Amino acid sequence: LYFASAANVAGYATGVLVRSNEGRPTKVEGNPDHPSSLGGTGVHEQAAILELYDPDRSQDPTRFGNPTTYD
Repeated sequence: LYFASAANVAGYATGVLVRSNEGRPTKVEGNPDHPSSLGGTGVHEQAAILELYDPDRSQDPTRFGNPTTYD
């Protein structure tokens, strides 16, 4: 599943396509239909995917809803 979006880099918007797997963003590509990116991305747009993850989402492992260890 792909979503069209824009990455804000130094105050300028760059058109991107974000690939999502199971509701999580996994890949950022340039939007070929956007005049600023023309299908390409730079390191800043690629790194923008890290801002989409929630650091509070999973602090500790669980199994069947109960706290557990990684072992």
